[in-house]
Parts: sequence; C-alpha cells; structure tokens
Amino acid sequence: MAGVGWRPLTVRAHRDLSAYEALYEGVPAHLRPSLRRWFLTAVPSYRRALALQRLLRWDLRLDGLADLHRHLDEADGDAWLDAVDCALHLIREEVRCACEGTPGDDLVQLVEEATVVVGSLSDMLDDAGSAWTVDVSGVWGLERRATPLQRAGSDAPDLHDHEARAVRPVGADRRTLPRDGP
Repeated sequence: MAGVGWRPLTVRAHRDLSAYEALYEGVPAHLRPSLRRWFLTAVPSYRRALALQRLLRWDLRLDGLADLHRHLDEADGDAWLDAVDCALHLIREEVRCACEGTPGDDLVQLVEEATVVVGSLSDMLDDAGSAWTVDVSGVWGLERRATPLQRAGSDAPDLHDHEARAVRPVGADRRTLPRDGP
C-alpha cells in the first residue's frame, strides 16, 4: 500500500487528521481512474465481461469489452461497486474451478495472478479512503470497512448508523470540510 502512514503536508501541519481520515462512500472521483485500470485487469476477457453482465443483470448491448468500459465510464458509484464486487466473485470462481482440474504450474500462476489483482484492489481502496474493502473469506467481494471504533468492541455503533461514523459522501472535497478547532 503506497500511502501507509503518510499524510499530506497540509494535514500534518494543521494536525487535523479527522477530515483526512474520514471514509468516502461510493466511488469518489480520485479513485475512478485507478479503479478503471484495475477493472481492465480483473475483467480481461469478453467471456468474463458477459458473465459479469449476466450476474448483474445489466440490460446493455455488450459486443465487446469496450462496451462494458463505456458503460462503466458513464455509471454511478453503485454500479461501479457492483461491478467490482462481481469481478471479485468471478475471479474466485475461476480459481476455484481451476483448483478442481488444473495441474501444477498453471494453477500456481493463476493463483498468483489472482492474489496480485485482489491485493492491488485492497491497497487501492485503502489508499483512496474508501468506505469499502476486500473480503476474501468465503465468497470474495466487497464489504464495508470497519472503523477503529467498531473494531474496539461490541458496544461500538453499527456501521449503518450514519450519526456514528465519519463517512464522506462522494464529491466532498477533503480541503473544504470544516475543521475542529483553529
């Protein structure tokens, strides 16, 4: 993860981490280019694109990968999250099927590639301050990121309680959020 421990100079100088540490809902503008590039790797074939379209039940003409990418370029954050979540599921299913029938080196290479693709997404979401993270326990997919408060104990508020968590709506600029104190 590129941003571990690092904070912008302006944040460090003002010692106000609360605004910077707030999580983004949906898919913020600063995450979209990286997510699009990740998606090209995660859905590299027309076959996988068709599977994604079927599972998401998207009503669109899909004559090639370019059609899927064009659709996502115009999509809202929810559609992006669904597409990423589904792509993770498809990668898992491909690895699972390969484990049942692919011998030796091919399987090792497939698992290594899947690990890199999934790991890069996890790092990307962390770096961008996304409210979402990758869950690879069981069915691979996205899950809401637990805040430090939720990890602290069972008395922590529910993640769906909007009053209890600092989550920034998509489109909110970190620099324009009100600061606590001077």
